[in-house]
Amino acid sequence: MYSTPTHRVSEHTPLEYVTDHADESDILTTFDLLTNPEVGCVEMRVIMRDGGILRGYYDDRERFAEDAAILDAEETAKGIYFTFNPVKRELLLRSRNTLTRGSAACDDDIVARRTLGFDVDPVRPKDTNATDAQHNAALDRAAEMLSFLGEL
Repeated sequence: MYSTPTHRVSEHTPLEYVTDHADESDILTTFDLLTNPEVGCVEMRVIMRDGGILRGYYDDRERFAEDAAILDAEETAKGIYFTFNPVKRELLLRSRNTLTRGSAACDDDIVARRTLGFDVDPVRPKDTNATDAQHNAALDRAAEMLSFLGEL
């Protein structure tokens, strides 16, 4: 495995699981909540601080959690992301349960829609992080949306 990390497990991770550093238990919990490897596999994508991109396809939840925790601890990645909708199992042939450079999954590779994600990040220039005020506004918006959806 090519080692690397970030301060979050995933930009798509539920807020209660976002910490400065995630442990394998937190990652497994998130993996189990948001994925279904029986339907397909999960893509992990890593944006490296040097601009490179790594990706891997996982059907082994423990290996996924181990790799994500290592990346998180090393702090050489800008972000670690994963698909919460399963992708085609054939993608395991590209990079099974390990990270490599190469082509990533695309919309046509999604085999089932199990989760609908909402992006509440502010519009900002590419390769920039949200300010604290923007981050807090996004958290407030997410809370508003959750409250609204809970009333339906």
